[in-house]
Amino acid sequence: MTDASNNVTLTANNLQFSTACIEAVVGRPIVIHFTNHEAVPHDVAVYRDNTKKDLLGKSDTVTGPDGSTTLTIPARLPGQLYFECTIHTSMNGSLVVSGDAPAS
Repeated sequence: MTDASNNVTLTANNLQFSTACIEAVVGRPIVIHFTNHEAVPHDVAVYRDNTKKDLLGKSDTVTGPDGSTTLTIPARLPGQLYFECTIHTSMNGSLVVSGDAPAS
C-alpha cells in the first residue's frame, strides 16, 4: 500500500518482488522506491496492461546488494496497471489505482 503521498516501497530478492500487488490513489503521481537486495540486476517497468504495448515508465537497472532507484508514474485514473522486471519477466504484478476520479 502507498502512503498518503502515493509513495510505495518495492524490493527484489530471490528473483521475486516483495509484493505482487501495489495499491495507489487516483489523481496523484505514483512514486515507486525500488531496492534490489540481490547481486543479479533488476528493474521495474509499468505498463497500461499486460500486453506491454504502452509503457508508462521504467526505472534504471540496479544491482545489489541494496542498489536502489526511484520511478515516478504520472497521476492515473482508476484502473489496473501491470508492472514487471524487464530482465526477469516472471517477476511481475498489478498496480491498482483506486478512488474517485477528479472532477473535470
